[in-house]
Amino acid sequence: MRSFEEGWKAWGESLERYRSLLREHYRDPNPKKRYAEIEKFWGWMLERRVLPSELSEADFVAYCKELESGKLCRETSSYSRGTLVLFRGQVLRWTRFLAQQGELLLDPFAEFRPGGVARSLLKEALSVEQVEEILGSPDESTPWGLRDRAVLEVAYGSGLRLGELSALSLGSLDLSEQILILRSTKSDWDREVPLTAMACRALRSYLEFGRPEMSGSRSGSALWLSVRGSALSYLSFPEIPARCSERLGFRFTFHELRHACATHLLEAGARISDIAKLLGHECLESTEVYARARLEELRKVHKKSHPRG
Repeated sequence: MRSFEEGWKAWGESLERYRSLLREHYRDPNPKKRYAEIEKFWGWMLERRVLPSELSEADFVAYCKELESGKLCRETSSYSRGTLVLFRGQVLRWTRFLAQQGELLLDPFAEFRPGGVARSLLKEALSVEQVEEILGSPDESTPWGLRDRAVLEVAYGSGLRLGELSALSLGSLDLSEQILILRSTKSDWDREVPLTAMACRALRSYLEFGRPEMSGSRSGSALWLSVRGSALSYLSFPEIPARCSERLGFRFTFHELRHACATHLLEAGARISDIAKLLGHECLESTEVYARARLEELRKVHKKSHPRG
């Protein structure tokens, strides 16, 4: 098996050819200034021992975060918005060129734009450590504490919208298969999404020790119950992160947990298209057999990439 150094050396001719193209394109007496943007990314790749053929969407996100943090600055403490766009744009042009030339099968950064998609993905998200604090904050010695833990695990683990989370019923759960069945979603189609192992564990604890203590004549098939035994209303859900925020010392919302889910999956190497399916941004194919096959693929990606497994 070829070492990283051998692999990088093999790419040397391609990198030099791109430098030459930039020199010819810019026709600048000091071309180094004109292609410094891509040189910085190549240096970043070399330091992290990532070959061009191994690039993923997560690498672009990680690189852009370091650019914005100032870690890669030399002559200034931070880059301006315009400079960041130049750096990002040069990277995107290079990978597009490699794909057009057939040096890469696919452009790994095709879904990004210098000032568009990347900006939204780079919006400050809750860290994995913060999410760990959030998930551990409910008092699980009480029925409603068990409920809150399960709510938070499901919200983060499956990246649900608040409306989807609040509408869950007992019939939405398939814990043996570790999936949630979402019906009448915002996008007007039913879909199935994976549950993390930690979310399943929290749900089982809530169903065994929490919900029976809270249930009553008005509970029906609602999954989430209030202290009065009725279904927890949509308007009451924001009280859960509000209570946790008071104990933790920082504020968060369910939407931020959804955003954190997507961000952490992306940073772990999941593809944007798979994350979009998890979040319900596009419809899975309609035939039952193919939809089940796609669900199996999505479950594998989710289990491999999600911090809560």
